[in-house]
Amino acid sequence: MDVFEPTGSSSRRGKKRKSTSQTEVESKKIAKLNTCEYVYEKLFVQGEDSDITVAACGREWKVHKLYLKQARFFE
Repeated sequence: MDVFEPTGSSSRRGKKRKSTSQTEVESKKIAKLNTCEYVYEKLFVQGEDSDITVAACGREWKVHKLYLKQARFFE
């Protein structure tokens, strides 16, 4: 039995997967913070796992005892 193929079509079925270049893969990576940026973002900006909340000048800061111990004001 003969199979009719329209002109211009190939005998391959499906599509060939495009190969991804190294630059495409790198552009999809999530930017990671270095240690200093991570500490600043998590501990100071977000106040994650903070020990103390300091309220002053109409604002609140969530701080950590480890950093307060370094300031003579809190001794």
